[in-house]
Amino acid sequence: MRVVSWAVVCMLILTTGLSYAGENAGAVISFDLELDGQAEKGNQQQSELRGRDAGDSVILSVYADGVSNLCGYVVQVRFDTTQVSFVGGDYLNISLLEFDVFSEAGLSKSSAPATVDPEDPSIVALSSAALPVPGADTAPDGDGKFLGWLKFTTRDPFEGEARFSLVLGKLKGVDGEWDVVPSEGVVVVLGGVAVEPHSWGQIKAT
Repeated sequence: MRVVSWAVVCMLILTTGLSYAGENAGAVISFDLELDGQAEKGNQQQSELRGRDAGDSVILSVYADGVSNLCGYVVQVRFDTTQVSFVGGDYLNISLLEFDVFSEAGLSKSSAPATVDPEDPSIVALSSAALPVPGADTAPDGDGKFLGWLKFTTRDPFEGEARFSLVLGKLKGVDGEWDVVPSEGVVVVLGGVAVEPHSWGQIKAT
């Protein structure tokens, strides 16, 4: 991945103002984990895949619920580099029946490529913004908004479990404010460790 692409993502993160709660202070970001080639339309809320073998490919889709007048976002995901390899990502769903949040609303967008942090290869970022900035009458609202997807392949050997967690999520409204979603959710790909399912893949903004 190109370092220059990550620099653009970092600039978006560092230049966001966080002084006031914005229109997306109550939004939720969630992960949907599916096998490559079996992804379905919409958020299936699948937070666990078991029985995976070396060389299997999985798709981690990112969704947002409770958004209000959304016009931009930055999402960072941490993954276990000892268990999986990052392959790539995009903003058009694997399913031809589903579009990203801005395309669905008929808006043009500027999106940075899904990019691995050159200083921490266990973090990958997605970022996108509607251009020009829409008004409140056209900016996306509501639940089940598809932000983008990331593809990973299990390493050989594939042992234990691979976890994907939200490192950082920022959502921007047309009011110009960025709201932060803290990183606490985890998605389990494969493992024999019992994990409480109620805490997986969904994190509420504070």
